[in-house]
Amino acid sequence: MRCGAQQRKELERLCRYITRPAIANERLERDGSGDVVLQLKSAWRDGTTHIKMSPLEFMQRLAALVPRPRLHLIRFHGVLAPHAKLRAAVVPQRVEKARGPAEEHLQASARMSWARSKNRGQTLRFPRILCSRTRVDGLGA
Repeated sequence: MRCGAQQRKELERLCRYITRPAIANERLERDGSGDVVLQLKSAWRDGTTHIKMSPLEFMQRLAALVPRPRLHLIRFHGVLAPHAKLRAAVVPQRVEKARGPAEEHLQASARMSWARSKNRGQTLRFPRILCSRTRVDGLGA
């Protein structure tokens, strides 16, 4: 989802969504002994409405909710799977834009070789920034 700078209501909605906590604060309490009491959204089959745990156990359960880095949270199966034989028949293809000669050399290689990128860096001029008597040139320190 994205929104423009002038779309204040949409921007506020997006900010509220991405900053919401994993568990609603209204359902969390601490009892007299210092344990964390979590009120469940709906009662379990056995009638349990609250879970009582130590603060350390609560932190362990919260940490288990955080996904590992660089792990995709959405996985596709069936015809939408990455290597499915019928994927091309279901997923729309990209529309190729007409490219000029200046853009063709960018298409040839998505990644530049080390020597080419070094040469490119020498031809570009970056502004010098003074900060705490330390000179920083463009991208490097």
